[in-house]
This record gives sequence, structure tokens and C-alpha cells, in this order.
Amino acid sequence: MRVHQVGNMCGILGSFGSFSPSLISRALASAPDCGSHEHVSFGDAAEGLRLGYAHRNTEGRHAPIWSSNGRLALFFVGEITNRRQLAAELETGSASREGSAAAELLLELYQRAGQTIWPKIQGDFAFAIWDYEVREVLLTCDVSSVRAFYVAEAPNGVLFADDIATLLRLVRLERALSSGKGGGDELDDAALRRGIIRVLPGCAMRLKKGRVIDHRPWH
Repeated sequence: MRVHQVGNMCGILGSFGSFSPSLISRALASAPDCGSHEHVSFGDAAEGLRLGYAHRNTEGRHAPIWSSNGRLALFFVGEITNRRQLAAELETGSASREGSAAAELLLELYQRAGQTIWPKIQGDFAFAIWDYEVREVLLTCDVSSVRAFYVAEAPNGVLFADDIATLLRLVRLERALSSGKGGGDELDDAALRRGIIRVLPGCAMRLKKGRVIDHRPWH
């Protein structure tokens, strides 16, 4: 596993499969500047998983956030409006829990209760969880559809991002790297959008071995 600082972009994006090892870092480096954001990339080379992440780091934490047992890694964007209530799920609303970063709180709740916690979350958010033990990525987003994940399936794996424009740039870059001559530029956005899957509001999508294996509501 490795995490290192890279270029400029906003949000979460990733590749899972047999893609160029430099795809995500190049996508981050070439994306539009998002100002004073933290930018990281993360990879599990044995599984062909690479994630890129950028956000305004207002809470002094660094991505990814790891579970206490080292099994889960969380990438989170958005805002949780009922953090105090969620903290009470862990303890009786202690001050230490109420002051926890939203990402850390969500990760601990997920570690304890799994996806049964998702319907209790209020706010606008999207997050990706890498489960090191079962080698799966879980993508989910809020029920109000303020944020979303988009997934593009390819013969060699899947590409995903929490923004459609970011995913389209990622698909074009992957084609360029694969062809060695700028592949993808000849296709307009409408052509590239065909086949892209959106993770539906209030749903979770699971990825394993570079494939979509499940997409269902939380309930």
C-alpha cells in the first residue's frame, strides 16, 4: 500500500483493473486547479486498485481514513448534518465522539453496523470504502442526489468518479494511454456517456476484481 501527494483536482476518482499504473496520478495532475485542497493517491497494486482524492482539509485529517483494525480505508466528500446523533450510536453522545471528524465517525459506524447505518445519515455526501480483507470497493452517496458516483465499465476493469466531467476526462486519458496516440479525443461527450452507470441515490455499488458485482438500495 502507498499514499503520496500529487497534483490538483477535486473529489474522488479511481481505477480498478488492468490499467496504466500512472492513470490516476496523471488525471490528478492534469485536472483543473481546485485551490487550497489536499491531493493524494492511494493504491493496492496487487489488486489493480488506485484511488485519487482531493478535498479542502479543514479538519486536519489526511485521506484515506483507516479503520482501527487496518481493514477499511475511507475516502469521503461532503457534509454530515446529524453528526451529534450519529455519535450517540457509538456512545451516549460523548464530547469526544461529537467532535470527531465526519469521516472517522462514519467509518467506525460502518465497521460496527455495516450498511444498516447508511439510512441514518443526513447531509450531502459521497464516499468510497476499500475493504482490504474481502478486496472490494463500496461506493455510496446521499439519498437527495446532491452528490453521486459514476462508473464506466471497460474490458480491462472499471473507472469511477464522483463527478461526470471528471469521469469523462479519466476515460479519455485512459484511451490515450492505451492507444499511445490520444485515443478518445475523436469521441464527443455523448458517445463517451453511453454505458456509464450512475450509483443511484440512497444506493451502494460494490466492485470486485475490476467488475461491478452489486448495485442495490441501502434498505
